[in-house]
Parts: sequence; C-alpha cells; structure tokens
Amino acid sequence: PAYLKQHNRGEYVFDWAWAEAYARAGLDYYPKLVVSSPFSPVSGSRLLGRGDDTGLLIAGLQQVVDDNRLSSAHVLFPTQEEAERLGTAGWLLRDGVQFYWNNPGYADFEAFLASLSRDKRKKIRQERRKVADAGVQVRALDAGQISDADWRLFYRCYRQTYLQHRSAPYLNLDFFRRIGERLAGHCVMFIARRDGVDIAASLC
Repeated sequence: PAYLKQHNRGEYVFDWAWAEAYARAGLDYYPKLVVSSPFSPVSGSRLLGRGDDTGLLIAGLQQVVDDNRLSSAHVLFPTQEEAERLGTAGWLLRDGVQFYWNNPGYADFEAFLASLSRDKRKKIRQERRKVADAGVQVRALDAGQISDADWRLFYRCYRQTYLQHRSAPYLNLDFFRRIGERLAGHCVMFIARRDGVDIAASLC
C-alpha cells in the first residue's frame, strides 16, 4: 500500500524538520512516497512479498522515486525483517520507541496494582483519588454502546486538542462515525463526566 502524499498527516512519524530543510535548500519535499497503513502506528508487513520478492519490491520503490523525481520514499512501521532488508538495501533506518501494556491475566485492577512496587501503587492510588475528589467519573463504552452524541463529544474534544496545540484537525466527524460503524468491536471510548456534564473523551 503506497501513497503519494503532499503532507505527513496520519503517519504518526513527524518529518516536518526534513520538509523545512528541503524548503530552505530550495527543494520540494512533497510529494513523497509513503508505504504505510494509514492512521495506524502499528508495526506490520508493508512489503507484501516473499523471499526475493521483497528485494524486488524495494528496488521497485526506488524506481518509482527516481522515475517521478520524488524527494524520498518512506516505509512506516515495517516488521523487523523488512527493516533489516531495507537497511541492507541502503535505506536509512529511523528508530522509534513504542510502549505496550499486555495483561498477563490480572483478575482486576487491584491484582495489577499488587504486582507493582509500593511506591508505584501509592502514586497510582493518589492520582485516582485526585480525580475522584475532583468529582470526575470515567466510564468506558465499547462500540455498541457509543451513541451519536458520544461521537459528537469525542469530535469536539479531538478538535480542541489540535487547536490547543496550534494545529489544524484534519479528520471530520463522519470519519469517526464510520470507524464506529465499520470497526465495531474494536473501539473503546472513555468519557469523563463532572457535575453531570461530559468534559473529556478518549478513543482507543
């Protein structure tokens, strides 16, 4: 899955500095070729071939860049094996760090806390107490429980977050509604409420 892009939105890899460096040098950074799963900062196969086919696909990407005089090609969140193949082919590798939490079978939140050091348990309990003392209640909704009003709330929060970081939100309400319809069973929305008013939302 390869895309010619005029921006870096939806990539979860920030290369504004590269674009600015190109501009200062009087060069065009866009369009660039991007091989990715859009809006998914999750590692997975990007070069959909086997064995020697991977080498041919890498050479093909370089050919597309050369034939179209593109600034660059980017393979985002490839598998470790694909990254090694790209590195062997002379591509620059960009390292990132992601943190994952996996539940090894905790029966409940208290069981999770019991696995932590005393200091960590204490800090987590203090944070949760501050939220409760502030009168904030949080509820979790799976896709089947998320109403249209919840999606509208989430969209307002999404827009506000971007605006507070001096950026323009580029996804619209219809996009999120479609996620709720088409990825039902894969969505969880958290909504925070205080004094009977929903004040914040988060989507996983």
